[in-house]
Amino acid sequence: MIKKNTVVSFKFKVTDTTGKLLEESIQPAVYLHGGYGNVPKYLEEQLEGHNVGEHLKVRVEPHQGFGERDETLVRHERRDTLPAGQLHVGMQIEAQREDTNDSMTFTVTEIDELGVTLDANHPFAGKTLIFDIEITDVRAARAEETTHGHAHGPGGHHH
Repeated sequence: MIKKNTVVSFKFKVTDTTGKLLEESIQPAVYLHGGYGNVPKYLEEQLEGHNVGEHLKVRVEPHQGFGERDETLVRHERRDTLPAGQLHVGMQIEAQREDTNDSMTFTVTEIDELGVTLDANHPFAGKTLIFDIEITDVRAARAEETTHGHAHGPGGHHH
């Protein structure tokens, strides 16, 4: 049963409210359950108490999942200010956030003759999501995993 300090494996499909497929797992996703921030809190709360083999659908509103879109996280840059190489829509770039100087991951969302649009919002920000989940495995977490705050793969620690 899924409870604090269990490692959970699950297959999933994520759709929007129109049924458009946004993401689907190829391999099961694996996370350490119990408030470690490895999955959105609301989704983790909905998984609590479920068992291997169960299927569930969970509707996650923006404020329960990936937040609302923040337009201050979108910026337009000249191409010559970005790393050399082939830029393409969908690629991710590490860059500094202008207001805090923190490093953030930006996704290239548009390329035009004037430059490149970069967006640091999570791709699911502002979207209501429907998670279709099949729980494939639940096991007790090892002490090393709870100490590190995340699940480890077969054979232990790999980071």
